[in-house]
Amino acid sequence: VKDVAVDPTGRYMASAGMNKTFKIWDLRTFKELHSYTSVQPAASLEFSQRGLLAVGFGSHIQVWRDACEKKARAPYMRHELPGKMASKVSWRPFEDVLGVGHSDGFTSMVVPGAGEPNYDALEANPFQSTK
Repeated sequence: VKDVAVDPTGRYMASAGMNKTFKIWDLRTFKELHSYTSVQPAASLEFSQRGLLAVGFGSHIQVWRDACEKKARAPYMRHELPGKMASKVSWRPFEDVLGVGHSDGFTSMVVPGAGEPNYDALEANPFQSTK
C-alpha cells in the first residue's frame, strides 16, 4: 500500500497500491466498491472537503469527482507535470486549490468546486489575524 485517504464524511476510503490501481472502499461494510487503474503506481491520494479525490502518480495528476458513490468513467480534471515526478497532493481548506509537491518543487492547481465555500464560524477561524 502506497497511500490511503478517507473522505470527509468518513464513509469511504481510497487506497493506492504498487499494482497500479487505486481502490475505493466502503468503511461501513469493509468492502471494495470500485477499482481504477493508472499507468504508474499512485504516490499520493487525498480527498477535498467536497469529496473530490486527487491522485498523483508519476508526472500525472488526476482529480476524480463522484468516484465513491458510483464508478466514474474518466477523471474530472487532469494535469501533466512534464519531466517531474509527483510525490504529494494536498488540498487547501476552504479554497479550490490543490497543492502538488513534485521532484522540482511545488505547483498549485485551481480545481473548481473542491473547497467548502463557507467555513463554520463556531470553529477556529483559519483566516484570523492578530490585529
